[in-house]
Order: sequence, then C-alpha cells, then structure tokens
Amino acid sequence: MDTSKLAKEIQRAIESLRSEQEEIDAKIAAMEDALKTLGEQSVRSRRGRPRKTATATSAGRSRKKPHWSPEARKAAAERMRKYWEDRKTTGKKAGKKKTKKKATKKRVAKKAAAAAAE
Repeated sequence: MDTSKLAKEIQRAIESLRSEQEEIDAKIAAMEDALKTLGEQSVRSRRGRPRKTATATSAGRSRKKPHWSPEARKAAAERMRKYWEDRKTTGKKAGKKKTKKKATKKRVAKKAAAAAAE
C-alpha cells in the first residue's frame, strides 16, 4: 500500500472520529442540562434530612461498635451494684445537690401579684 493512500485513509478516519466526538459532546451537554433541571426540581421538592452521599457510605469508614473486655464489663457491673446499694441505703440521689430555681418572669410576676393582693 502506498504511503499517501495510507495517510489519506488515516485522515478520513480522524475526520470521522472528530465528527462523532462532536455529536457525542452535544448529546452529553444535553443530558447534563436535563440532569441539572431534574436536580433543581428534586432539591426543591425534597424536605428533611439530606441523603447520604455515595462517598460517605462506600468510603469504608463505617464506625465499629466498641467491645468491652470481660474484665471491664465485670468492673462496670461492680460499680453499678455499689451505686445502687448506696442509693437504696441513703434513699437519696447520690452525688446531686439541690440548687435554687432560677427566677423566671412568670414566677416573679406571680409573686408580685400575690404581694399586691395582700
């Protein structure tokens, strides 16, 4: 085969591929526009918590549940037994102090009305 014929054949193939590429680019642009309008509509109509993204679910960052060793479980159980034993014997909430209630507008108004009535 002659090199000039081969060059012409390659040139025709390149032109054909470029025309196909232009058609494909036009179709991609049309599909992206359609996707954009669909996305805007779905965002407007959807309320509530946003959906998980594909990267968040498939990233492999799933949180694993921590596991207690038998010794830690036993120590925690013992602490709770002691806590409840103390609660039963004292009859009070362990470790909590009584605090004064904050003066709210309602309470202040109620006291003022009671004082004015007397």
